[in-house]
Amino acid sequence: MPDTQTEMNLSGAVAEARVLQAPLAERLQHFAALLEHVAPGYARRYRGLIEQLVAVEAGKRAPKAGDSMPARYGASDIARRPGTIDARAWSRCTSTGGSPIGSS
Repeated sequence: MPDTQTEMNLSGAVAEARVLQAPLAERLQHFAALLEHVAPGYARRYRGLIEQLVAVEAGKRAPKAGDSMPARYGASDIARRPGTIDARAWSRCTSTGGSPIGSS
């Protein structure tokens, strides 16, 4: 469990990176650099996480700037896609305005 000073340092680093007027990649790099100074143990874990994301090419298939977003699936599309969602749950969701996630 981090001590209060570490928590304050982490909060400050996050806040500083968040208000930076720069692309997300630059803000994340800035946060990583701050983390090295304020919480080296967290910085090691953060680097490990980034290395894992790079190794599995996370985000490689994500839309690029300027790409159109994929169409959203309708209820009939989801019901036909195995392993996505139970059609009865989707039906309850759409008729009640609730979420099908976790419903029985």
